[in-house]
Amino acid sequence: MAVGSKQGWIATPLVVNCAGAWSDRVARMAGIEPPIDIQPTTTTMFRKPESMKTVGPVFSDGVNKIYLRTMGAANFGHSDESVDADDFDKSVATSEVNTLRTGLDPRYDDMRRAPYVGGFTTLYDMTPDGHPIVGPIEDLEGFWCDCSWRGNGFARVAVRWPR
Repeated sequence: MAVGSKQGWIATPLVVNCAGAWSDRVARMAGIEPPIDIQPTTTTMFRKPESMKTVGPVFSDGVNKIYLRTMGAANFGHSDESVDADDFDKSVATSEVNTLRTGLDPRYDDMRRAPYVGGFTTLYDMTPDGHPIVGPIEDLEGFWCDCSWRGNGFARVAVRWPR
């Protein structure tokens, strides 16, 4: 097994693919077609209302398609679609802010009046079952994957804060 670089080829007994949003591309270089879909996750932040004493460590609501956690004085949620890791819209559209706020409303009535304070987009390497691909790849000695951890592993973050 070897890895190519600008300095030439580096021989190694083990290659670990942990390239986050580019893990599908790295796997293809080794001749593998992984079931990985690259999805942007828009994070919107809203000022936490004073009435919301605690959110807990994490709140996930699949019905309303939001994920909520405390981030300083702000909270965030996410949504997804399939994109190219090198060419995607890094902005946070007003429609996305509204969609995520609407997802929060049924759970936290006071969030309806919480001001939007910023946001960013990151990329997740998603598998069909939502579980990571970890371990050696059969029939390709020396090639391991540590992919598809979504936001729990490496993610490319493109920050766009309001001015």
